[in-house]
Order: sequence, then C-alpha cells, then structure tokens
Amino acid sequence: MRSRRPLVIFLIIVCLLLLQACFPSFTPKLPTEAPTLPPAIPTEHSEPTLEPTPTLEPTEALAPPNGQIIFRYNANLWRYLVDSGTLEQLTFDGVPGDYGNAYNKAEISPDGAVLAYIKGENSYMNDFTSGTKVDMSAYGKFIKWNGVGRQFFTMLGNMTCPPVENLEDQSLLNFNVMRYDQTNLSSSTNLGNIGGGLKFVNTISNDGQWLVANSCGCYSECGSESVWHLPTLNQISPPFSFQIGAIDFSPDSSRMVFGQWQMYGYEESALYTAVSNLSSPITIYNRSDTAPIRQEWSPDGSMIAFTLVEIDPVQRTATEHMVILISPDGHEQLLVESGNAEFLAWSPDSSRILYSREFGGVRQVYVYDRVSETRTLLPFVIDAYSDSAVDWGRLSIGDLGL
Repeated sequence: MRSRRPLVIFLIIVCLLLLQACFPSFTPKLPTEAPTLPPAIPTEHSEPTLEPTPTLEPTEALAPPNGQIIFRYNANLWRYLVDSGTLEQLTFDGVPGDYGNAYNKAEISPDGAVLAYIKGENSYMNDFTSGTKVDMSAYGKFIKWNGVGRQFFTMLGNMTCPPVENLEDQSLLNFNVMRYDQTNLSSSTNLGNIGGGLKFVNTISNDGQWLVANSCGCYSECGSESVWHLPTLNQISPPFSFQIGAIDFSPDSSRMVFGQWQMYGYEESALYTAVSNLSSPITIYNRSDTAPIRQEWSPDGSMIAFTLVEIDPVQRTATEHMVILISPDGHEQLLVESGNAEFLAWSPDSSRILYSREFGGVRQVYVYDRVSETRTLLPFVIDAYSDSAVDWGRLSIGDLGL
C-alpha cells in the first residue's frame, strides 16, 4: 500500500497558509503584568484588639430570696427574716390568754411590702417600706390579699351582736364584701352582700367569684362552712350527705379542696377536690379513722399540704397529727412529719413548707425543703392555736428591715 504521509503533510501546510491569510492579526498575547493574588492567609494567630470594657451602672439589688415569716408569740406578732436570721417584734399590746386582744389573721402582701392583720374587730396594715402602721378598720375587716398587686378583700358592715334581750335583732346584721387596692384606697368594688345574720368569712377565691362563710348565732356556736357565688349571690348546695369544711381555693380560683366539717369531736373524713362550684368532686385521700383538718394549695397550684389527724373512733379524739403533701389528683403523696405535727404555711416559691411540732406544750417550728428533703428547726416558738397568724411571704426590696 502506498504511504499517505506526504499527502497529509501537504494538507496541513495548506490550512496554515489559509489561516494566516484570513486572520493576519491572530497572534496570542502573553500577560504583561503579574496577576493580582488574594491576600496571604497568616500562618500565626494574631491577638485581637480589645475594646475597653464598659462600666456597668449599678442595678437594684435583689431581695433575699427566702423572704420573711410572720408568727404570733405571747399574743403579739413577730417577724423572722429567713436569710439573715433576724427576729423582730412587730406589735406590743397583745394580751396573752385573751383571744379578743391577741393578734390574728396575719398575711403578707404578694410583693412583701405590707402586712395585714386583725386584732379583735379591727384591721391594721404595716407598710414595711415606709415603716408606718395604719388602722384599716374603716375599710372593713380584712379577709385576704387576692394575689394581684396589693388588692385585698374585706367584709364591711355591722357585725356586732345585739344585747341578749334583743337577740331577735341579730337578723339585721349584714356586711358587704369589698375589694380595695392598698395603693389607691379611694377606689373600691362592692362584690355583694350575702344576706342578714351573723356570718364570718373564712376565705374567698382570688378572682372574687367564690366566698366561704360560716353562719353563726350570736352567743352560740357557728355552723358548717357554706360556699357562695358572689356575682349571683347564690349559696351553692353541696352534693354530699355531710357538711363540708376547711375549704381552700386553688390559686387560679378554678378548684377547691375540702374535708368534712369538724365541730364536736372528730369524724372520719376523706379529702376532696372539686370545681369551685362544688361540681365534679374527686376523693384524693381516704384512710380509715383519720380526718384532714386544715389544707392549703401551694402558691404554684401543683400540690396541697394538709394536717391529718388519726382518730380514736370511740372517744372521737385525736391520737396523732401529721403533715402530708399530695398532688391535686391524689397520685403523688408524701408524709412530711408525724408526732404532733401540724401544717402552717407554704413558702412563696412553693419549694418548702412550715410546720410545727408540740413538745411539752411548746410549739416548735420547722421548715421542710421539698428539693433537698431536709428538715430544719427554726429559732423561735409560736402560740398554741395561732395558725392563722403564721404566714411566709416575699421580702420587699424597699423594706426597712434590709
């Protein structure tokens, strides 16, 4: 076969001559300047330049977190500052052994700045920030703070029993349930009047809708507790065969906890919760020969603390007192203390409770911590039957005690 190589070489030469003729200026150019390269990455770490740290303005100090405890000793009110251990006597004219001249119903405002309390038929408020004591009797008999700022409830009216010879006039006794704001007493709300006759308000729901009262007779004992719906002034009939007592409302006012009314000796009773109109009740604690006698929701609504008494079924007397924590559905239960132990109060953050134990006629006070499960004896004692004068509240930042 004849080689084709000369023919291929001839064709390549022809093509090159044609390109030169058609594109005489086609000559590739080389760059005349070196290309610009990106900055080199440093191989060593360089310390950043630090700006001067700005000077912070001092902020308002936080109040000691454990707050203050109010209690009654020798018929007078005292205050214990939990963080510092300071004890301070608040009143000096209480008369030991004279209930009408002893201080009761002590309660700290939600912000910790004001203490409200009762002596006889008169109500007072101590403002810890200003150091002033004010007679509040013109605004009615103090019932409780409602958990909103410094709003509080009172019963305002004539509740003084007539002389025995005019006992029929006791039906004329009546009061209005009032709501005030301690920061603006000129503004008030009349929540209603639940009718004539001697009655004592035990508690009221925070929303002002539900009220618990005892109907009493002048110079005689009081009856069981009754529940009233204030917007309609209707008394709610309990769907039980027994009389209810020791009622407390949940912080959001939607539910209540209660047991059986105890008056002349103890009756066996379960512990119940229900909607605040007494509907849909459930039994959360029930044990033979026992009865709950004082119960209270925690401030966060997660638990209920109560005092349980063991009963001699023949004598109908208490043989033991113990403190129990229980969830509102009854599923979680904890025995805190036994041996003449009685519940007193919740801490503001719901993490601890106060309770007392009686030894030789002296009531010592303890703190139970739910987190650490520890019990601590406090350095003071309290009067017998002074549960209503015990409260644990926050400590205001403006308190003169700080």
